[in-house]
Amino acid sequence: MQSQRRSMEDNELVNRYAAGERDFSGLSLAYSNLNGVCLAGVDLHGTSLYAARLSEAELLMVNLSDANLVGADLQKARLSGACLAHAILTGANLREADLSGRETDLSNSRLDWADLTQANLAEANLTGVKLIGTRLEKANLRGANLAGSDLTGAKLMQADLTGADLTGANLYMADFKQATMPNGRKEG
Repeated sequence: MQSQRRSMEDNELVNRYAAGERDFSGLSLAYSNLNGVCLAGVDLHGTSLYAARLSEAELLMVNLSDANLVGADLQKARLSGACLAHAILTGANLREADLSGRETDLSNSRLDWADLTQANLAEANLTGVKLIGTRLEKANLRGANLAGSDLTGAKLMQADLTGADLTGANLYMADFKQATMPNGRKEG
């Protein structure tokens, strides 16, 4: 038996957040327009944000574990310290998003075909992440943990991977042209 997700309007979510509510787990917020909103510290565990518009949103310390963010627009969103473990972000736009910090957890999430061009992922936990065909051009991955991740066909041109952990990562057909590798060496 499949559970039904309760739907919520964009303005209702913002009003309830302003009133102090923080638990919005398991809701359906698909196609929501939440550009520029501040939802710091909320629980969106298991929530559907399919094709939601969240560009420039402040989502610091948000729990998005097991959330569906397929095709979501998170361009320039601030997600430092967020938990996105097991989240599905296939085809999401995360250009220039801030996902930096040791507390940021993207472990075992799916970011296939997502756009993380110029995203800041410094020191983030990306263990076991699927990044197949993902755009990571000019991304900051300094000190990121990418152990066991799948970067098949990922585009990492001019990315900075200084000090990143790529132990056991699948790098088949990944493009590291002009990227700075974990040892500090620049690729040709």
